Amino acid sequence: MASKEIRKKVLVPEAPIPQKIGKKAIGPQSKIIECIVTITTGSVKKAGTDADVYFEIAGHRTLLDKPGYNDFEKGDTDTYHLGVPAMTLKELRESVILLYHDNTGKYPGWYVDKVDMKVRFENTYIFKLYKRWWYSIGWLAKDEGPYYTTQATLQDGTEMQ
Repeated sequence: MASKEIRKKVLVPEAPIPQKIGKKAIGPQSKIIECIVTITTGSVKKAGTDADVYFEIAGHRTLLDKPGYNDFEKGDTDTYHLGVPAMTLKELRESVILLYHDNTGKYPGWYVDKVDMKVRFENTYIFKLYKRWWYSIGWLAKDEGPYYTTQATLQDGTEMQ
């Protein structure tokens, strides 16, 4: 059997954050206090995962799990409210953002279709789209090509200012 090539999966988002919340300008020093992550699992055969799934921003790791609910099943869209480390928009743009799982459970492979990340800034109750990865991310599985990995780097920390 040929050896499997392991490659880093880096994704580029499709939508930048807007420049205003109402009349208030959003700038590099705007403080972020919360984010919402929405993930759609694909509809291909065995797309769902039983593994523990994590979303990581600037080294701050969050387990994505709703108690009593079977997260990340085939064709499902799941939304999670995340606390974030104290940071500004500039710091977020310079941060690494990862989506990954621990490869545990009976069926750990996972086919990710889409990811949205919205943020809420200090002194507002409105969430604004930060980034949207609206194309198939694909398999996060050690036994599925082309990447043979359980991690996707959604942002590599080298965002243009």
